[in-house]
Amino acid sequence: MTKWGGGGNAFCEILDRNNIENLIYMGYSTQMCLLYRNVGIIPMWQKYNYDIYVIPEATAAVLSQDESKNIQMRNDICVMLSQEGIADIIQFEDIISYFD
Repeated sequence: MTKWGGGGNAFCEILDRNNIENLIYMGYSTQMCLLYRNVGIIPMWQKYNYDIYVIPEATAAVLSQDESKNIQMRNDICVMLSQEGIADIIQFEDIISYFD
């Protein structure tokens, strides 16, 4: 049985075919793109049961013209995801030190 149950999600089909169970999210707007899109954090965790990881410093929140508010929003979202058991946080420094 596949994680996605054959429901027509082409992305999940590719992940399943390649035995991918861990997803790392980065590079998009935290609250707009990463959370609730069809392949976003919440559906991929809740509906398809993938293990989710987020690199906060590699995402951005788009809230206001005040960058400090955006950073705080991004951090708050990532903390909430971690506290709720939805995603584990990967620190940017850990990624960098891994490749050193």
